[in-house]
Amino acid sequence: MFKKLKRALSRFQRDERGSITIESVIGLPVIMLGVVGGYGVFDMHREASLNLKATEIVGDILSRETGEITPAYLAAMHSTFNLLARAEPGSALRVSVLRWDAQASQFVAEWSRSTSAETGAISAEHLATLATSLPAQPNYGRIIYVETWAPFTPSIRVMAQGVAGVNGGTIHNATFFTPRFTPQLQWAGG
Repeated sequence: MFKKLKRALSRFQRDERGSITIESVIGLPVIMLGVVGGYGVFDMHREASLNLKATEIVGDILSRETGEITPAYLAAMHSTFNLLARAEPGSALRVSVLRWDAQASQFVAEWSRSTSAETGAISAEHLATLATSLPAQPNYGRIIYVETWAPFTPSIRVMAQGVAGVNGGTIHNATFFTPRFTPQLQWAGG
């Protein structure tokens, strides 16, 4: 019995008459999974890159502002972000002006406003972590810290949402700028 099985396997191994149907059934799903998975990863990277660029543009606009920032101005910046990033509903923008306190060795929030109640003003815990991630500042040096959140739904739901910096379906970006033409960006919204 084993000799017959061994002969049949040996004959199958030497046989070079392939069938395109069998090869396609074996190979095509692997190729399609690779193409669809590659597109899923590309889509996430493209969306993350688009959101980061939009965040940096909003931060650059704010760094050049010489007037006071009002709630209407902040809402307009949020609309600008949504337009540039093609963000889905539910996005948020938070702008914080941070001052370096050399004695405490940490950043202090001069003011922080968000367009979403969920994100709110910057927290003390978050400020404590920024001392190691932002560049060194002179005493009383100020930074405009801009954060955005944009929901992301993959066009192809094959890949996990935890890939490419997308956690929980939300893309979070943070960037900083120093005020360019005035010593501090002022809030006038109360």
